[in-house]
Amino acid sequence: MRRSTLIVIALLFGTLLHSATAEACSSIKASAQIEAFECADCGDGGNTEASSIFTVSGSLVLSNRRATPELASLVLELEAKIGGSYVPLARRVLNEAGDSVVENCEGLYADAALPGRLVLVDANQNPISFASVKSLPEGRTGLRYIASFGGGIPRMDPGTKVRVRVLATAINAHASGTCDIDANNDGATDSQVKTHTTVSNLRTPATVLALMP
Repeated sequence: MRRSTLIVIALLFGTLLHSATAEACSSIKASAQIEAFECADCGDGGNTEASSIFTVSGSLVLSNRRATPELASLVLELEAKIGGSYVPLARRVLNEAGDSVVENCEGLYADAALPGRLVLVDANQNPISFASVKSLPEGRTGLRYIASFGGGIPRMDPGTKVRVRVLATAINAHASGTCDIDANNDGATDSQVKTHTTVSNLRTPATVLALMP
């Protein structure tokens, strides 16, 4: 069985990976890809709702010129164009505390009520904690991630155009357009909070890979 297959099953049903490699916060660049899987008996008692699995893997490069901000949260959205506008199909959020809801300069974002999660990974797809990469040094920092979504997601047929939007929020950023919010969910208001957004336009895979439980 391929390593990626094992990772997908672990992401959905086991204890998860955490990871990354670091980069900073005045600008952001990203890349992403989508994989689709089917598993006939991966759910609880063969629950067909867990048979469809999408994973989004990618990387971020955060650039920070004159400060050493602290990464507060990541949000990843799968979006489709409906009626001329992009709307979220499913979402994953991640912060150090593992909260299901995070706040950034665009508002509150809640994790999707679907099996799966968003994790950070290193170059070898080994787990690294959010805490180990949250202190962003001056210069560039690279982060890698895997997000998984189990169960049915509408408008995700093979070959469908979709958009992956990632929001990275940092505290004490040296940038314009900052806000003052409780970015790390610790009950205190943080200053100079910056939310960077990046978008990758993709298509869902034409080929769905089979998983063996």
